[in-house]
Amino acid sequence: MHKLSVLLLLCIALSACLLFSCSDWEDNISTNPAHQLSFSVDTVDFDMVFTTIGSATREFLIYNLNSKPLHISSISIANHENSGFRINVDGRKGTTFSDITILEKDSIYVLVEVTVNPTGENQPILIEDKINFLTNGLTQSVQLKAYGQDAHLIKDGYRFAQDTFLTAEKPYLIYDSIEIAAGTTVEIEAGATFYMHNKAKWLVEGRLIARGTMAYPILFRGDRLDYLETDRLYDRIPGQWDGIYFSPESFENELDYVIIRNTVGGVMCEESTPDRLKLTITNSQLTNSDQSVLQAINCFIEVGNTELSNAVEDVVALYGGKYNFTHCTLANYMNRKTRTSGMYALYLSNFYTTVNEEKVFPLVESVFENCIIDGSFSDELGIEKKENSTCNYQFNYCTIKSPVEGSGFTHIQIGSPAYLNMGNRDNDYYFDFRLAGTDEAEQGYAIGNGDPAIAEKYPYDRYGVYRLTDGKAPDVGAYVYVPPTTD
Repeated sequence: MHKLSVLLLLCIALSACLLFSCSDWEDNISTNPAHQLSFSVDTVDFDMVFTTIGSATREFLIYNLNSKPLHISSISIANHENSGFRINVDGRKGTTFSDITILEKDSIYVLVEVTVNPTGENQPILIEDKINFLTNGLTQSVQLKAYGQDAHLIKDGYRFAQDTFLTAEKPYLIYDSIEIAAGTTVEIEAGATFYMHNKAKWLVEGRLIARGTMAYPILFRGDRLDYLETDRLYDRIPGQWDGIYFSPESFENELDYVIIRNTVGGVMCEESTPDRLKLTITNSQLTNSDQSVLQAINCFIEVGNTELSNAVEDVVALYGGKYNFTHCTLANYMNRKTRTSGMYALYLSNFYTTVNEEKVFPLVESVFENCIIDGSFSDELGIEKKENSTCNYQFNYCTIKSPVEGSGFTHIQIGSPAYLNMGNRDNDYYFDFRLAGTDEAEQGYAIGNGDPAIAEKYPYDRYGVYRLTDGKAPDVGAYVYVPPTTD
């Protein structure tokens, strides 16, 4: 009985302390209109948001920098019924909140999301709203902005079974996969953009014709529009979607002024035959892949005026077949993910090894002219061959980071050119493989190292810069060196 009495007295005492403490705390709340909130941002900006598809979450902090607690009478989204914005305040979801207290020198999180209704327009529409905070009789606001974009939404897989022309009036948001049936041609209009969801892919059994222009390229990219980190866009990160796969029976495909980035597997041409042209890639950029940006097994492919760059594995891997690369830049300076050791900017072989078997495919022809083959490793050209099968390769007027020698190499310059931007963390992993004008480069390193006769096939680079200047040898690679302007 005595023990119970002591315990009861302790509980009463503790409750009294809490009661008085709570009373003291509440009595200490500031009612001074000069004591207001502070915010980590003045505007929450979502950039582009696809209509009917919820956005990623943005966040900001509410601060009480004053010496006393502040009582927020209300937090509300001004026009949430029409704008589609919603918030989470200190762990609670809703559009309006009341009676929230922030202790002195403390803060709370606010999370913001938005779902935009269809706009009926082809171009993005600005959606604006604001969050109002009423404290001590005064209202403060944080602005909300999003660009709502209608899109062609393709979910649960889609199979084109008849010839189709895909316009560029609205972007395409692709979940799962797109298939092009055998005997079917899908043509894409210049300027079209395809936002590919996680694991989404193209499976081409028929024919894909993607003809962009320099002003209006065709873009294939991941659908993540937000940031991996505070200043690191997902759009700079590989592995956002699967890739484009051309089946064995698919031929005469064309990619012109096309950009393909953020993939797992890049462009994959499955085991086929070199007797028929499978794929032509011109004036394009294939970049940023978890595996290779281009892989082909026993195919016939022509590539010109194109950048193929940055992969965790080989940038370009060719196993048997027939290939012609002219004025291309093959470069691997992947630094977001660790490059796989033993991989190259370019790998050639006359055999292909699977889990169960090794297949031999004659490398009938592989010609690289006026090209750059470069990267962060000491050797960026790998050639493996079986002696009992054909393995033909020819490199003419190329700049190669590899100790090459032999009859397959003519007018070769060994080493690495200088580039405009090498993708460190300070520039959000943004790469620009146009040639830079360092002293070394101006002395002829990749600049002025090409053959004019070869350059006649592509007189202009990817950006429309003329490369056949009278009396001057052309620069190698996909880009012409442009000297910096001086005031």
